[in-house]
Amino acid sequence: MHSHEGWDLRNLQKPSFLFFSLFISYTVGDSFYSGKLYSSNTYTVHHTVTIPGCASVKFARLYPHWTWSPTYPDMKLVFDGNEIAPDRQYTDRKGRGVYDYPSGTYAYDVADYVSESGNYTTVITNIGTKYFCMDGLGLRVVYTDPNGKDIEYWVNEGCDVLSSLGTSGGLTAEEATAKSTFPGFIDLSKVKDARLWTVVQSRYHLEDALLFNAMSWSGIYDGTPYPDLDIDAARAVKDYLVANDNLAQIRATEYPPGDYLVPSNAFLVVEYYEV
Repeated sequence: MHSHEGWDLRNLQKPSFLFFSLFISYTVGDSFYSGKLYSSNTYTVHHTVTIPGCASVKFARLYPHWTWSPTYPDMKLVFDGNEIAPDRQYTDRKGRGVYDYPSGTYAYDVADYVSESGNYTTVITNIGTKYFCMDGLGLRVVYTDPNGKDIEYWVNEGCDVLSSLGTSGGLTAEEATAKSTFPGFIDLSKVKDARLWTVVQSRYHLEDALLFNAMSWSGIYDGTPYPDLDIDAARAVKDYLVANDNLAQIRATEYPPGDYLVPSNAFLVVEYYEV
């Protein structure tokens, strides 16, 4: 079915392709929070990708999530021995409070380097003079498979720093909300299943909320797989779909106590009944 790539916080992009029998995988490998990476320090992550022999990779995207830097970092990224440059750079900075520092999600097209099952290694080197920290590294792969599913998917990418802490100006929870739209029409009568992934950097709080159309959840950002890169994976959202322009929102908890977090990715996958 159709795919849609974009994140509607900023730099929206929506190329569309027609695919059938697709499979999508997303993994952070052995990512970890790096602490401060000074000049010439490196950060290494390994991802294991499993692709059937009869499958063909259509889309592969790598997401370094960085934070806690006095400036915008200078980094060199080498993926499986190949030095590549980002084709999208999403950053945000609030300009006030004790957490006034930039954070970012960079996006790298690695489809030319991921063609089969295997172990893939990414090495990020600080080539600048200022430190930065890595929250983690996500790898998303989309491939065709004769045994796959008839799906439509949206991939939203970006970076939106949210803070409802008193030190950040006392914003309300409604003001400290990131919005991610999945544009287009869905024939609800043909939907078999629908799943939502959201990726949030930098801390977690059980009272932070995920909203999807009219539904709201709290207690889901619980530090999984670890507090600095919280992923809510494959949440069932079929019962909450709407026919046009589905909307996910991530909201910081109300002050007090408030929270600081950085929504960075949202993926929606809708599976249809076979015709």
